[in-house]
Amino acid sequence: MTATAAPSATGTGAVAGAPRGLAWAFHEGFAAYVSRLPDGRIDAEDGAAVLPDGRISFPSAAAAGAVAEGGKADGASDGREPDGMAATAAGEPVLRCRGSVHFTGHHGLLALTLAAPALEARHVPDARPTPAAGPVLTIDDPFEPGTRLVLAELGEAVRSGPVLTYPAPRLTEAGADLFLGHYREGTPLAPLAVHLAAPADTRPQPTLRPTPRPTPRPIPDQDA
Repeated sequence: MTATAAPSATGTGAVAGAPRGLAWAFHEGFAAYVSRLPDGRIDAEDGAAVLPDGRISFPSAAAAGAVAEGGKADGASDGREPDGMAATAAGEPVLRCRGSVHFTGHHGLLALTLAAPALEARHVPDARPTPAAGPVLTIDDPFEPGTRLVLAELGEAVRSGPVLTYPAPRLTEAGADLFLGHYREGTPLAPLAVHLAAPADTRPQPTLRPTPRPTPRPIPDQDA
């Protein structure tokens, strides 16, 4: 496990060497509060890592695929394996990541885990209508093992090269329940960056032709 101090900055762009997946500071104020506690810890494991700027990197659970604002978040497991770039019956891709981050303090009274985050399409049965656009971010539900919890509404994305940034995520009602009333539904969260796979170079490559070897010239006779 890796512990980190309070985040010093929040980046939204690419991180050198970052694997394809998510990079997120979650909630800067909460992370800073935990880091100030005498026994406060922020630990990442199972493939997640704490980046120098305080964000948590969650690598994709798959080795291949592409990211899109698709998928299906239904608040519960739908039988698909968390294999990274999966797809719904409608063929919509989703981004599933591995790893977890644990916020702990107050001698165990404060304990919050964000595990296996996934970027999924907005489709939440029984949820009240919302004008928000974009996908949602889900995590393993800490209260009901085997199900998913919709943690954040991501809103609109901004694309810059291989990085898709959601600058204004907001906490959902289910996400607010994790904080026992300390944060309310709609609380702004830190920007979230999705690192996309670099596209393959499809440009035609030049044809390499071997350089012909020169024909050796005969050595003149010294007696001539």
